[in-house]
Amino acid sequence: MPVSYTVPPDTVAGHVITNTATAASDQTGTVDSTAEVSVLPVYRVSMGKTVDRKTAVPGQTIVYTLIIVNGSNTPGSTLRSPIR
Repeated sequence: MPVSYTVPPDTVAGHVITNTATAASDQTGTVDSTAEVSVLPVYRVSMGKTVDRKTAVPGQTIVYTLIIVNGSNTPGSTLRSPIR
């Protein structure tokens, strides 16, 4: 008898989902069975980059803006953006 459960997208990595099923009848006592599932990390990082101008002359300052979003279910790590 399959029973489905969808893990919510915002479930934190390492969370343990516990499911207990109970069955009983008038001929037997109650019986339980438990199963556990550990939620794994899902890494989703997105980045956008904009610049304040399309052209520049020597000596002019260019400003880059980075937008970084950690859509993961676990904390992010070091993010680098070398300018070359």
